[in-house]
Amino acid sequence: MNIDPAKIKRLVKIYSELSEENQIKLLSKAISLSAEQTQYERIKKEKIEFKNNEALKSEVQRRISEDLKDAEEFYNLLKKAGPNEMAIIAMVINQLSGGKLTKKVDISINITERNLTIKELIDEQVPGADYEKALVNVNAFFEEYNTEKK
Repeated sequence: MNIDPAKIKRLVKIYSELSEENQIKLLSKAISLSAEQTQYERIKKEKIEFKNNEALKSEVQRRISEDLKDAEEFYNLLKKAGPNEMAIIAMVINQLSGGKLTKKVDISINITERNLTIKELIDEQVPGADYEKALVNVNAFFEEYNTEKK
């Protein structure tokens, strides 16, 4: 798992500002990218060489399609299974995956919103800026602006 809190924070902020329709599109794209990454990693482990990048991409898409068909077949079997069969399937999958089925990752995201003062914003976003000097210039600007406006 690759967790960069700053990137996650940015992603959550962007996601929360999207319409529900665009949130669904973003999730769909993320799932697609995850599937592609999984296939690229499998191919890399298998040390398969391709003539060009297009052949590699084609193989990735072929494998994704194959996995989706297998997942659909598996889902249809699960729908027919009773509780005991489901338990057996879960135990077998967990053992075959080296315990990945029972690995639980809890991710907690805390969203807080507050208004910053302009000084806090500048200190945070423009390190090294002299707030007091900038304030003097801004005040002079608005004095001149207001005088011209009259």
